[in-house]
Amino acid sequence: MPNSTQYENDGDVIMTPAHQPVFEFLHAPKLEGWGQDALVTWKKQREQYEECIRQRCVESGERPEVAMRPIKLAFEPKLLEALCLYELQKPVDDVMDSELRALINQRVQSVKNAQVPDLDALFKKHLNVDMHEDDIDARVLKYFRDFSDLVEKNGLGDILGVGDPLKPAYNERMKLRCNFLVDNLEPAILRDEVRRHTKFVDQEAKRNDFVLFRVIKEKALAQHKYHVLTRDQKGKLNSDKRDKATTSSDKSQSNGGKKWPRPTGTGGARSSGPSKTTETKIKPPRTGCWHCKGDHWLRDCPTATEADKAVAVERMKALRNGSKAKKVTPSLAVGEVIVNGLISLPYCADSGATSSYIARQSVEELIDLGAEVTVKPLPEPMEVTVAGGAVIVCHDSVKLDLRLQTVAGPVHLTEVTCTVFEGQEEEFILGNDMLVSLGIDVNAQLSQLAGGHVMQDNDPFEPEEPQGVDPSDVRHLLEAMVTAAGENGFPLEYLPPLLDLVMEFEDVFRIELGNDPPADVEPLRITIRAGSQPYRTRPRRYAPAQSDFLRAHTQQLLDMGFIRRNQQSHWACAAVPVPKANRPSTFRLTIDYRPVNAITVPIAGTAPDLAAAARNVRGVCGFANFDMTNGFTQLPLHPDSQEVMSFVTDDAVFTPTRVPQGATDSALHFQNQMQVVFRKMLYKNLLVWIDDLLVYARSPVEFIAALRQFFECVQGARLKLSVLKSCLFQTATKWCGKIFSGEGIAHDPARVSGLQSLPLPVTAADLQQFLCAAGWLRDSIMDYSRVMQPLHILLEAALQQVGRTKRLAAGFTLSWNDGDKAAFTTARNLLATTQMLHFPDDSASLCVFSDASERGWGLLVSQVREWNDALPAVEQQHELLLCKSGVFSDTEQRWSIIEKEAFPIIFAARNLGYLLVRRGGFRLYCDHKNLVFVFAPDKEVKRHVRGKLQRWALSLTGLAFQVEHIDGTDNLWADLLSRWGLPVEEVGVSMQCKFITRSRARELAEAADAEESESVVEPEMRVDQDHTHRVDQVHRGHELPEHSEVLVDPNHAEPVDQ
Repeated sequence: MPNSTQYENDGDVIMTPAHQPVFEFLHAPKLEGWGQDALVTWKKQREQYEECIRQRCVESGERPEVAMRPIKLAFEPKLLEALCLYELQKPVDDVMDSELRALINQRVQSVKNAQVPDLDALFKKHLNVDMHEDDIDARVLKYFRDFSDLVEKNGLGDILGVGDPLKPAYNERMKLRCNFLVDNLEPAILRDEVRRHTKFVDQEAKRNDFVLFRVIKEKALAQHKYHVLTRDQKGKLNSDKRDKATTSSDKSQSNGGKKWPRPTGTGGARSSGPSKTTETKIKPPRTGCWHCKGDHWLRDCPTATEADKAVAVERMKALRNGSKAKKVTPSLAVGEVIVNGLISLPYCADSGATSSYIARQSVEELIDLGAEVTVKPLPEPMEVTVAGGAVIVCHDSVKLDLRLQTVAGPVHLTEVTCTVFEGQEEEFILGNDMLVSLGIDVNAQLSQLAGGHVMQDNDPFEPEEPQGVDPSDVRHLLEAMVTAAGENGFPLEYLPPLLDLVMEFEDVFRIELGNDPPADVEPLRITIRAGSQPYRTRPRRYAPAQSDFLRAHTQQLLDMGFIRRNQQSHWACAAVPVPKANRPSTFRLTIDYRPVNAITVPIAGTAPDLAAAARNVRGVCGFANFDMTNGFTQLPLHPDSQEVMSFVTDDAVFTPTRVPQGATDSALHFQNQMQVVFRKMLYKNLLVWIDDLLVYARSPVEFIAALRQFFECVQGARLKLSVLKSCLFQTATKWCGKIFSGEGIAHDPARVSGLQSLPLPVTAADLQQFLCAAGWLRDSIMDYSRVMQPLHILLEAALQQVGRTKRLAAGFTLSWNDGDKAAFTTARNLLATTQMLHFPDDSASLCVFSDASERGWGLLVSQVREWNDALPAVEQQHELLLCKSGVFSDTEQRWSIIEKEAFPIIFAARNLGYLLVRRGGFRLYCDHKNLVFVFAPDKEVKRHVRGKLQRWALSLTGLAFQVEHIDGTDNLWADLLSRWGLPVEEVGVSMQCKFITRSRARELAEAADAEESESVVEPEMRVDQDHTHRVDQVHRGHELPEHSEVLVDPNHAEPVDQ
């Protein structure tokens, strides 16, 4: 080795400086978990650590494998021990670093839990373009880097990783990778531009992310460039407009000191002023250039070629056609209004504005998007004072459809007249006129608050409370009940044993519930959803009268043991004292249990079907009607569920020990327990509907025996009956809102009379209440759906404008035309035709009649106790069991005639099984060919219709019935309608009927010649639209053209074959 030492002239050694490396201390990353996220993070840190060690070894001359800390030492000891034992099945000392590295790489490159996640949702949620980064190169690079991090973090390397190009499925993997990179680009204009470029110009970018990176960066730079230019130019234009407006304002103020009259409020009355000047320069579209979104027209775009312009024009045409054909409603956020289903604007509810306002730029944007918006000039320019004192002049108005979000939910308003104002504001002003129509009258609310009156809760169903009755008078009241039973028709010879029975069980009756022990039934246990947090509200502020009531009432409940103080409760709902009807100075206690009900798991249970259960009452001689005294309060509440139902007043927190009213499970639990207590006599001599109990029997002896069994059940369960709300005997009684007798079920005449006396509804809430009350009678009224349909259409149109809550509907005033008024009068008169529904008799002949028209269907079920084969069906003594009717929806109206005619039959088979499943079967009155089509569809019937009819046929296979064919000459349905008092003739209404061919007209003419020699023949046609048709007479000798329309009279119309 040659000597490299150098010496000076004097023999001294020359000292040459040697490079001394400076190292920082490198810590090897620790691995303390085996989760995929922890492994991915550790692997990145380990790779950085190893790269730093290798660089240091290059300078120091060390061996990297010696300088690096072994992977085995990076593990947490317990984790390493478990991993070697179960995964590698080796002792820790025998495990090599290469084995651990291979195991980690296998875990990192595999998806978590061997289940591929929803990649679309994953990248949509976590892959975003950082729009705050103004450096385009850095923005695009960060986007690709974030994508790679997501792929690595979620173990998607085998699906979306770059990998080795020589490996299988490389091209498919790269295409999928590029698709996700393009689909999550922002903004949308950049994404669309990249898609078009990769589809038509550079298809290599669809399968090569290196090329795609270059394309995205170029398009993003071009888009950003024009975005900046557009923003700067728009700011300059806005500045010029403001300068011009200021100059114009100064000139107008200096013009002789004349000013326009300024109305009060944001949008007052109109006044005269200078006319709007016509602009000579055409403004660029608000949406910008269709190609680059610049502030110019497409024809002036500096970057678009002729091909680009053609593509942009076609794209905009498709957008406009699509918006006209189908409007896609954007997502509706609180504080936003969607205009014509196309654009979303922030809105401000301004009670000081007499009308609603929208900016002109928003109107222009609607027009650009293809909305059918007509801008109309105002009769006179309107001067409006806006916030800040500035004055603007409005010249135009426009009608728009609005959809906005309120606390009650989304509200849709149609044909709203809005004033167009000039300016750059995008906020929509919702005026006071629309606020009042929505039920938001600020002035009325302020007046109400100023008056200080407490709102009354006029509950028409609130039971009357006893006034001044002493509990010691129970015996006298029971004696009066026995006397009343004799007056109501109970045999006098059975009154003494009835009196003895009642006095024997005197202890089960109460006037008011006292400190009696809870009923001997299963307590209510309330189940709260797992993970729910206790709810505790703050005490509300009460008026002095309300506070006095709460103190007195809670003390009374404490004395009777119904509640207890519980200041340590973790639950507390608000106590709400509500004024009683017509007695504003007295209150009743209610608890706002809605927060607890929202997290309660409802219990299962059964409630009786009154229509099916009432058949057990057929042929009884009388009824006894009983009611519980504070029924819910008699039942115990399980100790584990008492704290959950606690309530708070302004004095303390109270926990109930009895079942409270208003809880989710209260009513169903009460029904379940009543069915357990009275299970031996249920449906034999007793019907139960929550706390309303109906005892019945078929003879006086059976009646007294049934009462004894009933009282024994009540006494055994420690239940208490109300002596004031009970009745020992009636031949017909009102129960569950209907009149029950041994013959059938009828509606309360007082209720029907009250509905008929209602005046024309003023608001949508009034009409809604009328229709809901009338719907209670629909099963006993013929042709209900057709008559009520115009009122339902009127109500639906109103609710679509203001919303479906009662409060909003109460603020909408209905507009009645002559047709609507006539429809309401007809509907009100129809209620007088309600009929008694008889109880089914298994020995009687059951008849089912069905009919359908182009717009609706009808169904009638009756029975004949003594069938006479010598008489036609229409002359038999029918007893009405049920009426059903309905109106076909828009889709159903496009059904074939076969489907419409068969629909009511299938409806009966699927929904009226409790009537139709019987030993002797039933008679089905219809045109036999309808059922032939159901069971054997013709080849000419469309395939999807044949499939539907075959499914329908399965509903009939389990029923025993005999088809009574209705010939085309028998108008049986109309005869049955008239039998029960329904007017079938209406004058002055004409509609389209079915077609009649020339051959059919010729047959009718020949039949008329054989019977009589008249010059006029009336063609016989089926009445298929609501029995409201007129006659067009057909003269003999004049053939009808093919498929000519014929309108017929319902009094002469008869079914014919088509």
